[in-house]
Amino acid sequence: MESRERVVRALELEEPDTVPTFEMIIDPVETVRSILGREPVYGNAKLLLEIQMGGSVSKEKAERINRQWVVDQYELYSKLDLDMIRFWEWRFVPAKSVEKVSEEEWVIDGIRHAFKGGTLWRRDPIGGAVSKGPGAVLEWLREHGNESIEAARNAQFPGLRYAKKINEGGKFMLVDVGCIWGVEEITGFEEFPTYLPWYHSHPEVVERMHAFMAEVVIERAKAAIDNGADGILTCEDFGYSNKTWVSPPHFRLFIYPGLKRVADAVKRRGSFYVVHSDGNNEPLLEMLAEAGIDGYQSIDILGGMDLAEVKRRIGDKVCLLGNVDLRVLGSGSAEDVKREVERCIESAAWGGGYVICSSGSMLESTPDNLRAMVAHARKVGRYAMPG
Repeated sequence: MESRERVVRALELEEPDTVPTFEMIIDPVETVRSILGREPVYGNAKLLLEIQMGGSVSKEKAERINRQWVVDQYELYSKLDLDMIRFWEWRFVPAKSVEKVSEEEWVIDGIRHAFKGGTLWRRDPIGGAVSKGPGAVLEWLREHGNESIEAARNAQFPGLRYAKKINEGGKFMLVDVGCIWGVEEITGFEEFPTYLPWYHSHPEVVERMHAFMAEVVIERAKAAIDNGADGILTCEDFGYSNKTWVSPPHFRLFIYPGLKRVADAVKRRGSFYVVHSDGNNEPLLEMLAEAGIDGYQSIDILGGMDLAEVKRRIGDKVCLLGNVDLRVLGSGSAEDVKREVERCIESAAWGGGYVICSSGSMLESTPDNLRAMVAHARKVGRYAMPG
């Protein structure tokens, strides 16, 4: 069975020939380098910064970098024998100035950035609309909302089109189109804590923000599907270590409507909708299923999520993806990895509707453990009732 068909069968809650394999993000760059056997462009932020320090980057070189990013990712997922690729339409846009302060700190176009957990984070406050208050957000929506929605509607996906062209292995292309509740179009991650109290103090503004983000995601999803996406992913992170960021009643009132709108729009396009959410999402499970999503990815074991319990509650309505312990993949032995794979398959594969991957994003891993996870899943990934 080809990879794409295998994933489609799982998302349709059926039983393919074997449990499909997937990973959201594969880091660190040392792991990517080891698997590819060469220096990658994909996920290699420091290399790209160093390239820009050498002077201006021509349009031709930028386009070569964009193509190589796609080739690297496709080859990486292929060498790991993963059935599904989480694809983000990344485009390399050279900065005007790049200064290296240290290995972990850089100044890009005058703004300080720092590496944390292998990811480059902006350190300076954004000072965006959210930091200026609810009134500034409403003004931003009036001035820029329609423009952002139109840009999403007309989004081009040259990287995705190229990935489809080289997709000889028939991988399922799950395209990330953003999120409906992180309001990333309006603000940045640094201002996230600022607007959380608004669910109580300014609910009308929060409602407008989420309605806008849902519209952006819907238009971007439709454009991605029209350009070849097999499925749509939004990265939401509704939960954290032991609870959700907002209460279930607030989730129902403010976030659920957008979630359902996206699910409905994706299905009208004949595609699949997968939601990634780290943390403890236990109070939201039934609402996720009710919204009509096709897949729930992460099922974060570090956030206290029990895969067997999630399967019992919503596994007949939603395909489950994940729950392999990141700690085991990061520092466990090959035997530890095999036991973890068996636990997940026994907990959730029965009856169909399960894809094996880590319980979140692969920020720490070893090449050997990644290979062991996939190889053992191929060996034991059959569908049967537990016990």
